[in-house]
Amino acid sequence: MARSLGHLMQKLARAVIGMNNVDNCSRYCQSPATMGLSRTVGYGGDSGSISDMEKADLVLIIGSNTAESHPVIATRVKSAHKLDGQKLIVSDLREHEMARRADDCSLRRT
Repeated sequence: MARSLGHLMQKLARAVIGMNNVDNCSRYCQSPATMGLSRTVGYGGDSGSISDMEKADLVLIIGSNTAESHPVIATRVKSAHKLDGQKLIVSDLREHEMARRADDCSLRRT
């Protein structure tokens, strides 16, 4: 999905806007994640969508305070967790909002 969306955005940029440059945040702020995604799933860009996360039976957050770093995604996850019974597991040493909401939180300091 991510490749085809990128391809469509490139075509739109060329045909409508008149430029050849389309980029995403994988290149700048998420270069470590890009390398990991490339090694594990074969593509360095995001491999899912926000709606995929909302529909998932389980969300596993590792080492992230998603409520602070990605508030839109966190809002959708919190809503699915509360209203749709989605399971939420957080693995983080820090105490934060997502860790407090989780069904299970491993590595939490006591």
